[in-house]
Amino acid sequence: MLIAGFAAGAWGTNCYVVAPAAGEECVIIDPGHQATAGVEETLAKHRLKPVAVVLTHGHIDHVA
Repeated sequence: MLIAGFAAGAWGTNCYVVAPAAGEECVIIDPGHQATAGVEETLAKHRLKPVAVVLTHGHIDHVA
């Protein structure tokens, strides 16, 4: 199981990318404000293909 997390944006919102293993399909969880660079870096580093986005709730720091 691959779980990569990072803090994004001015609020330091936790964003996660979860996959069975490197090179597999993944789910992106809470890609909030200013998470694009971190998501792109994580996808490239682990050769992941995003297939879904999960939003845990509708605050701007979790939804971009």
